[in-house]
Amino acid sequence: MKLKNIFAMLIITLLVTFSMIAEGQNEKDDKPWPAKSIQIVVPYSPGGDTDFNARTYAKYLTESLGIPVVVTNMTGSGGTVGARHVLDADPDGYTVLWCHSALLVGEAAGTWEKDITSDYELSCIGGRNYSIMLFASKDSPFNTFQDAVEASKKNPNTITYAANTGATTYFVGATLNSQGANFKLADFGGGSDRLAAMMGGHVDIVPNAYGMMKDYIDSGEVKALVNTGSERLNEVPNVPTVSELGFPDSTLDLFYYFAFPEGTPEEIVTKWSEAVREISEMKSYQDEIYKAYFQQPFYRNTTEALEVLKSQRNTIMKYTDLLKVN
Repeated sequence: MKLKNIFAMLIITLLVTFSMIAEGQNEKDDKPWPAKSIQIVVPYSPGGDTDFNARTYAKYLTESLGIPVVVTNMTGSGGTVGARHVLDADPDGYTVLWCHSALLVGEAAGTWEKDITSDYELSCIGGRNYSIMLFASKDSPFNTFQDAVEASKKNPNTITYAANTGATTYFVGATLNSQGANFKLADFGGGSDRLAAMMGGHVDIVPNAYGMMKDYIDSGEVKALVNTGSERLNEVPNVPTVSELGFPDSTLDLFYYFAFPEGTPEEIVTKWSEAVREISEMKSYQDEIYKAYFQQPFYRNTTEALEVLKSQRNTIMKYTDLLKVN
């Protein structure tokens, strides 16, 4: 009898212990978001403008949300490897994509089958870049963009333009050709790879962000020919836009956005958006992005971001036949 009592007491003790463990686990599960570190997925290599913007936000978001916010670079297939990773992640608010307009071009080109405005939970736009310019080396015979265009017309498919197939640089090159230019589009990788190719004499025209190229411009090693953004950059007001020179279809601003996996709770999406808004209004943040890439703060909440990206998507999708990659 005594043994039975001891056994019964043991069973009761185990049940109470398991109950306490379960209760503790439930309390942990019920803890308001965020309860652990958050991963920002950047689908491009470290060191570029997309990566810089993500890491700048991550630093401030860590302070704002009180938990670690880390950046992970997942490269491959024009950004689609990282984008798919986020799409397939648990919709619990702990994985978020930071990307830009390139995925819209990828969709039009057929290298990406998803729509960022409907297949994800778009949180907000946290940045805009309208400083992507076309450059030539100091030894180039082209001193203006018109020089390069005329040369491409006289010698079709011989003036090489560096473009990532299915990405924003490809969009600009393809639409320039559709409006009268006749460049040879060739894939030379990312920004640093394109710069190296131009310096090595392997390519004639290179698209890159002004912030990345400023030192080379100042030293006279490269020439800024034209801006593919929607307006002139204050820092180089003498560089015209493609629209001003008669190539309006090649205008493309990059909008950087945060997007969660489909099904992520609305309150999480909104809380993240509000945290980004607060950071975008901080002077320290604004000074940091200007110093690095001459960016001005740019924020749009979920509703506004959807309007902006749907509009840009509609514009880009008009060129599906032109951009389609076989």
